[in-house]
Amino acid sequence: MSTNQRIFVELSAPPFLAVMWMTAASLVNGSEPILLVLVAWFPMLIYAYVISFIPSLIYTLVMEVWFRSGLRTRFGLFCTAGLSSLLGAGAGFLAVTIGIRGGPLIGEDWRDYTLIGAVVGLLVGLYVGRKQTSAA
Repeated sequence: MSTNQRIFVELSAPPFLAVMWMTAASLVNGSEPILLVLVAWFPMLIYAYVISFIPSLIYTLVMEVWFRSGLRTRFGLFCTAGLSSLLGAGAGFLAVTIGIRGGPLIGEDWRDYTLIGAVVGLLVGLYVGRKQTSAA
C-alpha cells in the first residue's frame, strides 16, 4: 500500500464506517423505519464527513508520524491498531463535541460515539497496519 493510498484510507474510511455502524444499529434496533434510514443514509454520510474532517485530519497526521518514524516496524501491528483505536476514540469524542451537539456535551451520547470511534479506529489501524507490513 502506497503512502497516498494509506492516507486516503485514514481520511475517508472512518466517517464511512461510522455511518455504516449507525445505519446497521438503527436497522437492527428497529428504532427508525427502514425507508427513513435508507433515505437519510446519504445526507448522514455527507454530514459525517463534514463534522469529522478535523478529527480525521488529526488522526491521519498522528498515524503518518507513527508510520514514517518507523514505529510500526518497531512496535508491530497490535500497537499500531491500539494507537489507532485510541485516536479513533478521541476522534469520535471530538466529532460529537463539535458536530452533533454543536457545543458542550449534554447527556451520555458521547459514550456511544467514543465507542464507535474506538472500534472504527481499531479496524482502520488493523487494515493500514497489515497493509504496511505486506508492502514492506
